[in-house]
Amino acid sequence: MEAAAIEAAPVFEPVEAAPIAIEPEPMDPAPAAAPSLESSAPISAEMREEIHKTIEKVAWDAMGDLSESIIKQVVASVEAIAWEVIPQMAETLIQEEIQRMKKGS
Repeated sequence: MEAAAIEAAPVFEPVEAAPIAIEPEPMDPAPAAAPSLESSAPISAEMREEIHKTIEKVAWDAMGDLSESIIKQVVASVEAIAWEVIPQMAETLIQEEIQRMKKGS
């Protein structure tokens, strides 16, 4: 019975696919222009100075503690290195000077 079912199955022939036409989507004519500073109302020199002072104050308030912390860490690191290097360097220089003095006499 299986053989009869296999023989009775329809045979499919490959069919050519219709070509697909892909057209690019039209682009916007021009992107919206960002507002320029030139088109804004002019800012007086006094206003610019006030803005600068305000921004600087905010920056120091926000970053002041961070700057202090970084400086303290750098100073501590430099001091630690100095305490390791300077005594060794001083000892070497003193020994060289002693050797030089012994050879000179």
